[in-house]
Order: sequence, then structure tokens, then C-alpha cells
Amino acid sequence: MEPDLPDDILHLIAGKLSSLVCYAAFRSVCRLWRSISLKYYSHLVPPRPPWLMFPYRSTVDLNSRLCYLCSFDGSKFKRFFKVEIPEGCTYGCSSGTWLIFNDIKKDKLRVWNPLSLTQILLPYSVDSENKLAIVRPRKVIVSCTGPLIKNPDNVIFGILYNLSKLAFIRLGDKDWTFIEVDFLHHQMPKASAMVPEFADIIFHHGKLYAVNLSGMVFVCEEGVHAPRYNDHHLQHIKAKMLIDQSYKMHELGVAAQNSVHYLVEVDGDLLHVIQVLLSSSSYKSRLSIFKLDSATKKSYPVTSKSDLKGHSLFLSKWGSCNSAIVSETSRIYVSLLHAYYKLTMGFELAVFDYCKEGQDYSTLLRGIYRYHHPPPTWIVPTLGN
Repeated sequence: MEPDLPDDILHLIAGKLSSLVCYAAFRSVCRLWRSISLKYYSHLVPPRPPWLMFPYRSTVDLNSRLCYLCSFDGSKFKRFFKVEIPEGCTYGCSSGTWLIFNDIKKDKLRVWNPLSLTQILLPYSVDSENKLAIVRPRKVIVSCTGPLIKNPDNVIFGILYNLSKLAFIRLGDKDWTFIEVDFLHHQMPKASAMVPEFADIIFHHGKLYAVNLSGMVFVCEEGVHAPRYNDHHLQHIKAKMLIDQSYKMHELGVAAQNSVHYLVEVDGDLLHVIQVLLSSSSYKSRLSIFKLDSATKKSYPVTSKSDLKGHSLFLSKWGSCNSAIVSETSRIYVSLLHAYYKLTMGFELAVFDYCKEGQDYSTLLRGIYRYHHPPPTWIVPTLGN
């Protein structure tokens, strides 16, 4: 017989658990308590570095769909698991827990968990009746932390890089819906009338933030967590410009097409990381990091290891698993693609470390990229979806 306690009381008790021993005792009572305890497990376990997924390079078969899953301790990788990419799929992006593929056979987007093998099919367009556009997301994030399938109010936000748009969709929707973006054209020079595509998105303190290739940071303050019954509120999500970092790009002397942008949360602060590619055909690059202050709408440079507050950053151009983990090294790990030879693309996992001379740069992984494989991608392991 299950103890007769209201759910709100159970959540209050679970939120007060202070050790894994207490957590184990709580979840052992009954099925209901075990279900409620899942939400609070992460608060008792210190965050670990995300896993890395990259192509299985020992095979000579270019059509092979095998990839490694590796744990990472900050200095070396431990290959412990191989996964096979679903047939007929080409890689799109990662949400951290989920991998998003373009499923050519089903004409859908396949959302796939490489550990549990759970999968979801999403629409491939923004207007299925008129076949307006095919969706090819670069970044995808989910509005809630709970299981994607079991929570109908989860909203999936993404950057549709082929359309230079922000959009969202929920399970059961027929199409993606664009988010209205206020670019403040009247404050921008004529040369900026065509604003570059969005580069990254993140949830921070309950709000959706986005940055484009010009360094402009936008925020959606309302509607992000709107439940399914509140369709009117959800349909009117609007992104407003928060901080214009485009002048920082000018100071760095870099064009939008030669930069990669990341948003990452570090100890409650929101950071904007700009990776400047020194050459389109070279692996060489440098980082510039800025702390964003939404209250003052200003940014402040991060110039030393101490500014990272003892965290290492894990960044990826094709995923939304940008994360900060407490670490003694305070290094920055970046996954990136480069032009390698003629039309061949090469992938690289680079490491940046602050030193007396500025930034120390080294490479942990390097190889040839095959289009149906994910490039080196950070994954947050979970079986709960």
C-alpha cells in the first residue's frame, strides 16, 4: 500500500533530501515516491563532464554509421560504447540529451536518444500544406528538464539555419512556428538590413536567449514555458534585442562569416563566447569571452582563468549542450568543423587554456568528417527519456 500523502508534500520532502542515502531511502518506499524522486536526483550529484560522440575512425568503410561514445576526465577519453546512426539519416544537431537527424526516407526530423534508443518524429516543414520550407535545425533545446515524451507542455525551440529563423514546435504540432524577432532596423546602418543567421540559443533564468553571427543578443522574456492550453500566449513569443555585441566584432576585426558564437551559463552568469577563425582552411582560432548583464544591457570581457570561477566550458557549434563544469583546469573545449582539403571537411576538438601569454591552444581530436556522422558532439547521458 502506498503512503497517503499529497503530491505537493512529497515534492517538499524530496526537495529537502541532503544525501544520496536519504534519496535511496525515499525512492524505496513505493512506485509513486520513486517517480517523484527522479526530479531531484541531479541536485544531489555534482555535474560531470558531458560525454563525447564522434565517428568510428578505424573502419575503412566510408558508409559506416558507427560512432564512439566516450567519457572524458579533462585530459583523456575512455571509449566504452559504440552506437550506430539510424539508416537513412544525416546528422542535424544535438540538444544535449537528444540527437536530431534529417530522416530522408521518412521525410521527417528524427529525434533520437543514442542510449535508450527512444525516438520521436517531428515535422519537416514550417507550412506543410503549402510546402513552404524544409526545416534544417542547427540548434535545438527543450523548455523543460523533464522527460520529453511524457510532458505534453514541453516546447522545442530551434534555430532553422537554412531559413535564418528562430522557431518552436510541440509534440503533436503539424508545423514549426516562427518566432517574431525585433531587429530594431531603425537603429541599424543600412548595411545591416540583412541580419546574419542565429548561431546559438540557451535557457537562462527562465528566459530564452539567442545570439546571431553579428553578435546581437536577443531575449524572449514571455511565453517560453506556456502550457499547451495557453496557445494564444505561446503564439506571441517575441525576441527583443538585449545587447548589441556587433561593435565587439568590429573591435576584434572579424567578419560574421569568420566567427562562431556560443552562449553558456557559468555559476549563474550568462557568457557570450566568440570564436574567431583566423583562416577558413586552417584549424587556428582564438576566443573572446564576455559576461552579459541583462539588467544594465552591457557586456564585460572575461580575460583570465579566475573569471571562469573554477569552471571548464564544453562548447559545440552543432549542439545545445554548452555547459560549465567545476574543474581545477578551467579550460575551454570546442568542437568545430573546418575546410580540410578541397571539398572535404575536417573536424577538430580544440582546447583553449588561459596562460601568461594569453591563450594556449592545442588539439585533442582531429579527423575527416563524413556527412552522415555527427561531428564531435557533447552529450548529456540519460536513460530517462
